[in-house]
Amino acid sequence: MNNKVQSILHNNPVGVIASINGDGTPYTTPLHLVYDNETVYWLSSSQSQHSQNIDSQPSISLSIWSPDETNGLAGLFIQSTVGVLDQNDRQYVLGKFVERFGAIPPALESASAYSIRLGEIDTDKTSGDCVYLKQIKS
Repeated sequence: MNNKVQSILHNNPVGVIASINGDGTPYTTPLHLVYDNETVYWLSSSQSQHSQNIDSQPSISLSIWSPDETNGLAGLFIQSTVGVLDQNDRQYVLGKFVERFGAIPPALESASAYSIRLGEIDTDKTSGDCVYLKQIKS
């Protein structure tokens, strides 16, 4: 993982996903995030609007930015396809949440786990501390 990408993910535990409503309008949701070297994860109720949107249309955009100007503004922008994780992978994500946040909030104890691959840096869009990642083509 690129050092700049790692720093943004490490320093900013909340990001905003944009999913697509059934009528084609965008829907944004702030989420607590965890990550490893290749993937970003989150927990959400399968009944939430963004989860229902993902069931119908799994393409999303994720924005993570640093509001702290003392070290300079930095942002990470990812366009990807969401994966819904099985129970074994969900346990891995629960462990990552406990590691990062200390506990699982009660509202998320039975939540589904979701993931997106980090992808590769889009050098045409990336500028300074604003990093754009594009989906890896299989």
